[in-house]
Parts: sequence; structure tokens; C-alpha cells
Amino acid sequence: SSNFSYIISGVEYADGSSAGRQANASRPMFGQSPYTLNMNAFYLMPKIDSELTLSFNTFGKRISAVGNNEQPDDEYEQSFNKLDLSFTKKFGSASINASIENILGDDVVYKQGDIITTQYQIGTTFAIGFNYSFN
Repeated sequence: SSNFSYIISGVEYADGSSAGRQANASRPMFGQSPYTLNMNAFYLMPKIDSELTLSFNTFGKRISAVGNNEQPDDEYEQSFNKLDLSFTKKFGSASINASIENILGDDVVYKQGDIITTQYQIGTTFAIGFNYSFN
């Protein structure tokens, strides 16, 4: 399954409005990505009562801080690609699952113009879990 959204949004300030405090009289909406993409692939293995899931998520850069007269450029959170893999094996009312999140290991990056203002790694997460359903 998958979904894709393409969004056109914007803010424009008329002359004499609060645009004097904003760096740009016209800009995208704060926090709004121009696109988002989510894809999931499922592989069911009924013979061994298991499921494998591969998920990919991404978004277009989005404003994280609106520029002003002192900082003339808007700050943008850059596009981030996330790939996850999970496996679930059922044993009657119990199940064991294992997952790897952020396989690609992309950094989270914020830029103001061409300058990187913040950059950090969220890392790759490995998890193992056990579930039991009381019916």
C-alpha cells in the first residue's frame, strides 16, 4: 500500500501588514511539506504464520523557523528518508516481532539558506518484542 500527497500552500503579506517583521512577504506555510510519500510492502507467509513488512517514508523540506529582519532566510528542515523492516512470527496466542528502524541512517538536517544550522543522527533502532493475547 502507498500514498502520496502533493501540497501547494503559501502565505502572502499585503503591504503594511506584519510582513515588515518577516524576511519574506511570500513563503510556504510553516511546517508544511510540499509532498509526502509513504509506501508499505507486506509479505505474508501463512505456512509459517509470519509476516514481513518493509516501509518507506519521506517528505519534502519544510519551514521550521520563519526568518525575520535579523535572520533574513527561513530555516528549513530538509527532506528525510526513512526505511523500516519488521518481521512477526505467531505462535497461537503469542507472537514475537523484530524490527529495524531507519535502516538508511539519514541525518536530520536544518538549513538557513546554504548554511546548515542543525544536523544530528537519530541512528538505527533494533527492537525485539513479545506479545500475548488473552482471548
